[in-house]
Amino acid sequence: MTGLYLPGNGLLHRWHPLTKLALLLGSLLSGFSGLWPIHTVPLLPWLWAALLLLLALADGTATLRRLLLLTVLTLGPLALSMVIVHGFFNPNGETILWAWGPLTLRLEGLRFGARLLTRLVPLMLATALVLLTTTPADLAAALTDAGLPREIGYILLSALLLLPQMRVQAQRIQAAQQSRGLAVQGSVWRRIRAVPALLGPLLGSALLAAEGRALTLELRGFRTEGPRPTHWHALHDSAGQRLLRWVVLLTAAVLFVWGRILP
Repeated sequence: MTGLYLPGNGLLHRWHPLTKLALLLGSLLSGFSGLWPIHTVPLLPWLWAALLLLLALADGTATLRRLLLLTVLTLGPLALSMVIVHGFFNPNGETILWAWGPLTLRLEGLRFGARLLTRLVPLMLATALVLLTTTPADLAAALTDAGLPREIGYILLSALLLLPQMRVQAQRIQAAQQSRGLAVQGSVWRRIRAVPALLGPLLGSALLAAEGRALTLELRGFRTEGPRPTHWHALHDSAGQRLLRWVVLLTAAVLFVWGRILP
């Protein structure tokens, strides 16, 4: 079970997980910097997003396609909701672009929604890149090697694998129920009626699996104090990547301070 991970051997796949997390943190800082506004919408987050797209292309066309798909599926509904909420219901708007009955689309509301969306675009791209090019196990191992408690690594690993595991288990339960004559396919109303029959076994199996993992970790001395365990799969790091991490973080921090503290 690898979550959203896309197997490959491209540039980002070979990078250390901490290097990609540095890009993620830099994307967060760039999104909130507010630098170089054009009609009140900052340009820097879009430049950072373009850099992330170039890195995805350098990793491979498959990574770029999956990244764009995840971004559209995630930010598309969010952008539409921002247009509706802020464009039509922002009370501070004065410039009317379109009106029909009680509905009024205002320019100031669209700009406000665009600023909010601009903050999320690089963050979403960086998060998707990390998940597409890094296995959850490698990500948890990198954080543990960096000095974080093993419990935090385990919590992160469990969170990343929770939805994929539950999706696979739900498919198994539906297949078993369908083989015994339960109607789980068909119209929307029939699918809704089948949900309660699915939730009980799904939640029960999830609790049993969590209990089994907890017992296994205790048997293997997960909470015992002592030296950190070695990994079967060693993570590759280099002086160049460590330098790159510092450059990315310092650059993002300087841009954030420049945009937010020293306008």
